[in-house]
Amino acid sequence: MRKVITVREAARQLNVPVETVHSWIEQGLLLTDKNDHIPWDAFVECLERPEFQDAMRILNLQLLHAEDATE
Repeated sequence: MRKVITVREAARQLNVPVETVHSWIEQGLLLTDKNDHIPWDAFVECLERPEFQDAMRILNLQLLHAEDATE
């Protein structure tokens, strides 16, 4: 049996909301199987892809901007 990670677990691992992981799936940054599980190998490979790293940078900038707006 191949190791998989759930969307919820991926969100926890990356410290992002589940909705963000679903957004990345919709954008094609993360691939899931028919049960909405992410194959572990694909998850690890995705973390190394430049477009995923760009998405993480954008998310971090948005979070920083949101924090600045609330101060």
